[in-house]
Amino acid sequence: MRAIYSLLINLFLVFCVNILNAQNLKFKISNNYVIPFGNNTDLVSFNPLFKLNSNAVVNKTERKSIKRLPAHLKGTDLVYGFLFFKGNSVSEFDNEITFIVKNYNSNTPEIFIDKNGNLDFTDDGSPITFENDELIVGLENQSHKASAYHYKLGKSNIASNNASNLKNRFASKYPNSEIVDAKFWLTNQRLSVKLSHQTLNNKPITILLNDASTDGIYTFDTSDFGDRIVITEGHLDSNKDLNAVLRLGEPIDKNAVFMLYGKKYGIKHINPQGSGLELEETNVRTRIKTKVGSKVTNLDVELIDGSTVNLNDFLANNKFLLLDYGGSWCGGCIMQKPTIKEVFKTNKVNIVGVFDHDTKTSVANYVKKHNIKWPVALMTPKLKSMFSINAYPTYVLIAPNRKIVMIDLKSENILEYINKK
Repeated sequence: MRAIYSLLINLFLVFCVNILNAQNLKFKISNNYVIPFGNNTDLVSFNPLFKLNSNAVVNKTERKSIKRLPAHLKGTDLVYGFLFFKGNSVSEFDNEITFIVKNYNSNTPEIFIDKNGNLDFTDDGSPITFENDELIVGLENQSHKASAYHYKLGKSNIASNNASNLKNRFASKYPNSEIVDAKFWLTNQRLSVKLSHQTLNNKPITILLNDASTDGIYTFDTSDFGDRIVITEGHLDSNKDLNAVLRLGEPIDKNAVFMLYGKKYGIKHINPQGSGLELEETNVRTRIKTKVGSKVTNLDVELIDGSTVNLNDFLANNKFLLLDYGGSWCGGCIMQKPTIKEVFKTNKVNIVGVFDHDTKTSVANYVKKHNIKWPVALMTPKLKSMFSINAYPTYVLIAPNRKIVMIDLKSENILEYINKK
């Protein structure tokens, strides 16, 4: 009898341990939204502002009339702009939400956001104002009201000598709009990542949910701009650049597997709001990701002139290879191009420009306009997936021994590294 009693006790303890372990695999994720490049980054995108004339709002291709304005805005000097957002399928402008700014040329501008996308600015609540020159905007998903995509908006404060060049660059994209001086524009940073510090079996982990689809919810999507999840050991600092970690992200499904403290875990369930996640132990193999320190064994690139070059060609004469990922549409790429030219002048590096979301014609025009001296190619699925490219510009530096020594967003870091060689 005593042996049976002891056996029952042991079985009960095993049952309790299993229950506790199961509970440890369920996580509540708070709405801690962070910038992928770290909260201390100085990387921003510009929001051009346009004069509101005759109550007409004009984006790159369409012209729409505002349905209603708050009474106190009528007759005042107003400007408008757009925020990219894919979480509202009934918005008057596809994948864009319109906002209006009152007192845009003052220190206390007021922003009225057309949150439901109907161009009626009387049903969206109170305007928002800047605090310490920045503010956070949440755009609700149409189907999941508890979910939102977040932006941090700021004031451009761009230097006068750069303002006219920036204005001219955007003027060609908005030929039917009256653009105001760039010094009054807004800047935006996408808080597209939820960062959550958790513990797994009493050990620290960090869960990162990246809303790359820009719709405010977290769903399975294997496309280039699909949502991604990363789970890593330790507690990451949200003020540091997270891009290198996010590059290792997996599509949000049961094939996403992460090695944590010697065990493999897959996703059992995640809700669209990204507020609840459950893991389970798995035997599914983790995907192999290329990262800094990895060796590139083979790489063929088809250039826009139709020729194909191999990794061996690039690394000849003990030179490095720099893959410059960007696009003719990418403002940050254009701003950093002078530094990449300095890298090229060192004669220590072969460069290949890889253009995404472009055509042979747009690339050829870009090469001519910016006097690019190195070979260029169009993006391919293999070139994108090989290095897990998820932002532009991205610079991948490969050493003569074929090892990746840098994957970075800032060209000055590449130049600094090369100058030391």
